[in-house]
Parts: sequence; structure tokens; C-alpha cells
Amino acid sequence: MSSLLKKHEEFKKNVSSQPVFKKPTIAQFIASGASNASAPPSRHSLSIIYSIINHLRQYERPQTIEEIFKLTRINVSDPEVFGLLCSNEKIIYNKENQTFEYKPVYDLKNKDDLLNLLKQRVNIGGLLIKDLKDSHIDLNKAVNELKSEGWVLTINNKDGTPRQLFYNRNNTNLAVNDSFKEIWQELRVPDETELMFEMERAGLKQMEIAKRKTANDEGLKKLKVKNRRIKITNTHLEGIDLTKDYVPEKK
Repeated sequence: MSSLLKKHEEFKKNVSSQPVFKKPTIAQFIASGASNASAPPSRHSLSIIYSIINHLRQYERPQTIEEIFKLTRINVSDPEVFGLLCSNEKIIYNKENQTFEYKPVYDLKNKDDLLNLLKQRVNIGGLLIKDLKDSHIDLNKAVNELKSEGWVLTINNKDGTPRQLFYNRNNTNLAVNDSFKEIWQELRVPDETELMFEMERAGLKQMEIAKRKTANDEGLKKLKVKNRRIKITNTHLEGIDLTKDYVPEKK
């Protein structure tokens, strides 16, 4: 019996001497910078980050860790997930409030923001619709309203949907006579089969492209190679056969 108690006491001592590992909290993770940058993220972690980003895109306001967990069942306090979120370029992390927010390409809230952005880019170029789709704005409604008000010009896809937006400089718009508009709209481009006939009737000719001659063209004369005269400057060697060993005569 005494031996059993002795073994029990030894077991308790061994257990108490073992190191204790505690799960790190978010505050400890931020303070210590425990992110292991050298280790590449796992595929599972990247899939989790993708799900969180898609979740945050649906909300205009920042989301807390608890709100994200409640709707996605994802534990953002996991050190690897937390580090990947904070370093992601599509995420805005507020260290003071510990909230996460989606960062769109252009932070637009309404059609006035869109119009001001187009004005800023008037000398740069238009905006692609695909770059505006992740903004917190009803894009189709804003574009249609600005277009009906004459503030924007669009380049459309084949199905008629806008593909690119440009700011419309109203000061460059010129008044055009209605009769001229009617004449312009009545004009039509001839079909390809009728184009040559219509050009001849209008006194126009097709552009002629001169054929470049090549070395294989029939009748092309070959260039004459002229024999170049070589002036001998080593006059002191005249009369000496250089193919034989030269031995000067003894005087």
C-alpha cells in the first residue's frame, strides 16, 4: 500500500513539473506580433479569409469579431486567421475598436460620390463598371440617374449595359440644328456587297497598294559588281616573289 502511495506522489510531481501552454488571446497576438510571416498560409486558412471577405462586402459598416462569428461561425481570434485578415489589402482593421471592414476599389456611397470621382478623372480617362461593382452603392440606379441628367457618357456592351463611364463636359456640347440631325440619321452605310458600286457611283476609287519588287521577281536585273582597283602602297616589295623565302643578297 505504501508503495502505491509513493508512486502516486511521484506521478503528481511529474505532472506539476510539466510546462503549461495557454491559448493566446487577440490582445497578446497584437502586442507580440506573433504572426509567422515565413510560413505560407494553408489552403484552409485562405478559404476562410475568402469567406470572411465576401461576408464583409455585404455590409457598409465595420464588423466586430463577435458579429463575424455569429453570422459565419468563423473564429477570427485564431492567430493565423487574424494575421491574414490584418495584412489583407481588401480589409481595413481598426485596432482601437477591433473591427474589420471591407475596402472597395472606390469608396462610393451615393451618385454624388460617383460624379465627383468622374470629374477628378476627366483628364485621365473613364471608369470601368467592373471596378465599381464592389462599392457600397446601387450602381445601376446611380448610372441611370446621372445619364438621364446628362452628367455621364457611357460605352455599352453588346447587350446595351454600360461598360465604361465618362464625365460629360456640358460646356463642350454644341447645339445642332434639328434638320441636320434628321439628315444624319437618314444616312446609312452601304452593305459590303454594294460598297464598291456605291464608291464608283460617287467617283471614288479603292486605295491601291503598290507591290514591292523582290529578288525573285521576273525581269529584275542583277546589280553589277564593279571591280575595285586596289592601290599598292608597298612599292618597296615590287619584284620580290613573296611565295619564296626571301634571303637578301650578300654584298
